[in-house]
Parts: sequence; C-alpha cells; structure tokens
Amino acid sequence: MIVQKDFSWLEEKVPNIEKGLSAFGPLFAMGGFVAGGFLRRAIFYGDVFEALNVKRRGDIDFFFPKSTDLRHTIDFINEGSLPFFAKPWHKTDTPNSWGKFAYEWSLRSSRWPTKNGSPLGTRLQVISGVRGNVFEVMKRFDLANCKIATDLRNVYIEEDWEKLEADREIRIDSDRGDLLLARVSKYLNDQLYVMSAPMKVPKDASFDYVLTEESKDVLFNWITKRLFAKEPQWGSLVHPAKHIRELLLKPGAIRYKDISLFVGRLGNYKDSGSYAQGSLAETPVKVSKDWAIHALDERRNEQIPTS
Repeated sequence: MIVQKDFSWLEEKVPNIEKGLSAFGPLFAMGGFVAGGFLRRAIFYGDVFEALNVKRRGDIDFFFPKSTDLRHTIDFINEGSLPFFAKPWHKTDTPNSWGKFAYEWSLRSSRWPTKNGSPLGTRLQVISGVRGNVFEVMKRFDLANCKIATDLRNVYIEEDWEKLEADREIRIDSDRGDLLLARVSKYLNDQLYVMSAPMKVPKDASFDYVLTEESKDVLFNWITKRLFAKEPQWGSLVHPAKHIRELLLKPGAIRYKDISLFVGRLGNYKDSGSYAQGSLAETPVKVSKDWAIHALDERRNEQIPTS
C-alpha cells in the first residue's frame, strides 16, 4: 500500500534534495513527478547530486498524468529551456530509451560540478509508456523497492519500503511484465549497492540484497512458466540465458533446492576456458557448460533444506 509523507521526511535523508530537484522545477510545474530508482539512490547516498551523476549510472525519471503535459514537457526540454542545464545536443521527438517506453536526454550542467570539477552529467527520462497520477503509476511498478515518488510537496512511498531497504530485501509486487527477469537480475547484482555503500556503514557489513521468500516463488514460477513452454515468450529485450545464469549463481535469488529443475535446460552455452597441457603450458579452449550443474557446484556449500 502506498502511503503519503511530508517532503521533510525526504529532506532529512537527503539534505540537498530540494536544491537538486529545483533544476527540474518547470517539469514539476507542468504536473510531473519523480518516481523510482533515482530517489532510492539519493537516499542511499544521502546526496542528490551523486544520484544524478551519470558516472554513477545516475538518471531521473519523470511521469505525467496526461499526454498533453507530456508533449509540452518534451518540447520544453528540446528547446533547451531547463535552467542550469545546457541545451541538449539532439532533439528527442520519439521514445528512444531502452525498451522505447521513454524520451531520453543526456544533460550537462556546469552549475553543479562533480567532485573532480567536471560538469555534472545526468540522464533525464520522460516516461511515455505509463501515465496517470502517482498512485496509478506506482501500482504498475513490478518491484516494491521502486515505489517511492515525490512532487516536491509530498513523498509517496510503499508502506514497508524502509524495512525492505533496511533488511536489504527485494520484493516482487507484480509478475506481469516481460522485463521482470532482467529487472530482478539488475537489482540483485547492482554493484552500486553491493560495493558503494556509504562510509557510515561498517566496512565488514554485507551489502548484498536478496529476494523475499515469497518473491523467490514468484520469480521461479515466472521463469519456469516460460522455460518449459513450447514457445517461450521472453519479450524481445530480455536475454534469458544471461540473466538466469546470473541468478542461479546469486544466493538469495533462486533456492538451492530448485536449481536442479534447470538441469538440461540451460546447457551447451560456450564458455572460454583453459586447461593445462603439459607442465606449465595452457591452451585456451571452448567448453560446454550446463549452467544449472555449474551453479549447484558453485553453491554446494549452502545449507540444503531438509523439508
């Protein structure tokens, strides 16, 4: 369930959030709101500019209730009217993001240099594939951890969002999208969170995220439904073998006891390897690998449930 908080809640966690978002003031004035991973990153860093920085894979997604607001916004950005940012070097007149669900621009601002003095670069996306008010939009999000938004007046957030993040858990709320596999793989393997923890976090702490137990069932059913179908429907943007391999090897994604069901289904993927021939000579060769067996071997030290 989405709950509403005062904007001060966000300011306590990210003291410069209003300063950073003020550059996008015209987009808010046109009825837009920010939702998704940007705010999650900003809270993680405690710094809005770190979350915007494209060198840290920073981007910011704006959503709009109506198509007329969307069109006005696109024209406004194309004309170079956003304060603090240079005019985009190209106009975006059709959705050009990965998946073609958003209009995307690369922006630079000398007003806010990065820590090394270079202009701040960020990626701005205006989402065209999903429209509605903040509650309608976030209802369609697949992961609970993405369900955080602001319109500069209030913050709208999944009611147990803070607990999920504190426990470093990812929860799947919807399995209807074709991109679920890629999205879960990204969130569980995102080195931003695994390796770039704030200094205030103990260095010996574990930063890996895991799926909630219920979400493991949802993901497993999502994969097997497609993997065992006569004509699997993965969606044109998903590379299933790559993402399944990643998740098989990731503790906290697919249960050890469930991996055996993938044996023989993800085999014969070529992998570069080298085998000793003679004393010290090594010759690279191509080998076939069943990724389920490989994952069972890699994770063999995990405790296997007895029930």
